[in-house]
Amino acid sequence: MRHLLAACPECLRHAEGERQVDVFTGAGYEMALVRSRQRTQRAEGELMQQRSAAWERWRELRGKGPDRWAWRVRNDRRLHTWGFCEQLLEEGAKAAQRDLAAAEELARAAVEVAEWLDEARHGAARVADLRASSWCAVGRARRLRWDLSGAREALARAAERWSGGTGDPLGEAELLCLEAGLAGESGHFERALGAARRAAGLARYARDPYLEAMARAAAGEAESWIDPGRAVHRLRQALGLLERGRDPRLELEIRQALIWALAGDGRVSQAAMLLSASRDLYDRFADPGDPRTRLRRRWLEGRIALSRGDLAQAETALGEVWPELLERKVHFAFGMVALDLAEVYVRQRRFESALPLLFGPRELWDPPPEARAPRAG
Repeated sequence: MRHLLAACPECLRHAEGERQVDVFTGAGYEMALVRSRQRTQRAEGELMQQRSAAWERWRELRGKGPDRWAWRVRNDRRLHTWGFCEQLLEEGAKAAQRDLAAAEELARAAVEVAEWLDEARHGAARVADLRASSWCAVGRARRLRWDLSGAREALARAAERWSGGTGDPLGEAELLCLEAGLAGESGHFERALGAARRAAGLARYARDPYLEAMARAAAGEAESWIDPGRAVHRLRQALGLLERGRDPRLELEIRQALIWALAGDGRVSQAAMLLSASRDLYDRFADPGDPRTRLRRRWLEGRIALSRGDLAQAETALGEVWPELLERKVHFAFGMVALDLAEVYVRQRRFESALPLLFGPRELWDPPPEARAPRAG
């Protein structure tokens, strides 16, 4: 209707064929609505057929193995449908609960399908929305695997596609949640908070409690570094919004952030109790392909031990985490773990061990003899 009021040529053609419609007197509006309804019904029928066929085609594809998915999708034109792209995104979301590598492969296959969709047939803006959602799924899987550079690349591609989309508030909220999570992983907490708050507002406007829980989780995780007490309140709200059992991984993400905030707020006993109560949820994601969950758990155990003064346990836990973070190039987390481990060494009066963690290798902080010699005069 907004397009008709603006005398959009395409909408006028749909309203009355090639005949001119007088948008100021209202002539042709009834026919416009009838034609619009007919087009919608045809599109819905086509989409239902695609969705029915998508399940059978997914079963066939699943038997080929993840390493063949992208190739098969690229070369089988029967799979280049909107319904099959939706099926891949749905299966990818399920796979994220058990196999992050498979989740990423499914998201990449969804990207491949979305890129093949006919814009003239489906509408360029709607296709752009689906492409953006597919790239968001790739970014989410990569972030969960702690491939932050790959996740940033996917986020940039999602933002590029979304700029040509319909402006759907849920699509924007999804993109902002991913942006907030990546900003928080890099230590840009104010940026993460801004993106997460915007996402929460959009999700609340669209009445999507799941997406609002995701946004509040991202905001609380960032805020736990700035104001842990406020973060505790925000994260408990997020848990309250999340339907129990719908997304165990998101529930674990919120619990991890809440444990962190409780410990940062001085409520170490509560943090330890929640960590213990989350053991079964952690064990669910003990897959070797999920290093982020394993390392964040050990980091939390080390921080709680440090807060309690159990320096030996803190040293063991933190000492396991920081070399792997360095290897994976998760720079901000590596720096923070190094500071925690340095604190352990300082409390133990092992200053020689603490200095490299604070300033780098010995050759970087220990000046050569000529630099230590007093200058003449």
